[in-house]
Amino acid sequence: MGSTLNGTDLPDSVYATADINELVAQLKESLGGAGAMHSYWQGPRETALYFYGPSADRMQDLMRGVLEVHPLAQQCRVVRL
Repeated sequence: MGSTLNGTDLPDSVYATADINELVAQLKESLGGAGAMHSYWQGPRETALYFYGPSADRMQDLMRGVLEVHPLAQQCRVVRL
């Protein structure tokens, strides 16, 4: 599954103060052994984080809490790969 982060439309303060590495660490921790991050893609308007595991539904459930509160995850999209 992928989490696509908005790279242009959030408040400037979010981009200035939030740390993508912190978000990635929190997402990895939330997954425990249910999945792992394998890569990312950074484009001009968004950044995609790619996670793989045996159950996309389970990974989405586990990551939901982080994605709902982390500033960089505002307006993110979760997509199945």
